[in-house]
Amino acid sequence: AALAGALRRDEERRLSRALHGPVQTAVTAAAMRIEAGDDAGAEAMLVDAVGQLDLEAHGTAPVAAALADVAALWDGLCTVRIDLEPSLDRAIDARPTMAGVFIDICIEACSNAVRHGGARSVLVRAAREGDALQLEVRDDGASTGPKSHDGLGDTLLDDVALSWERHRDGGSTVLRATLPLVS
Repeated sequence: AALAGALRRDEERRLSRALHGPVQTAVTAAAMRIEAGDDAGAEAMLVDAVGQLDLEAHGTAPVAAALADVAALWDGLCTVRIDLEPSLDRAIDARPTMAGVFIDICIEACSNAVRHGGARSVLVRAAREGDALQLEVRDDGASTGPKSHDGLGDTLLDDVALSWERHRDGGSTVLRATLPLVS
């Protein structure tokens, strides 16, 4: 019974993250496209949202493909550039749990930059440093100011990062996280 309960809880958490992360991001992008008069783009985003539910049921996409999808999701609303150290995507993909976490963090950071900060440009940069992954997400959005509670991104980073910080650097908001990159 305890094992069944743990498995049920893990499934609930996975679905909750999927709905809040990739699915909510795709629906938000669709809504922003509708407001901009791009009905065809909105339809594509809603199809993507349904596809995200299917992807969650079947596993995580390769990191390079998932990050390309994040950039495409915001295309026309925000420019998302990806800068991964060569072959890092394969090192992350070799660790499925880490791959899912890395993708979730990137999705959430880009979504928050656009939705809450009004960013028009986001740079996702990652490099390997020993047994750790150094992730930086830098955007030109406005500071969202003090928060009354932690969001999904903060909770996710608290759970999985060795360390992390978010701060303003001139006109940019910068998220830096150190993630374990071990088997």
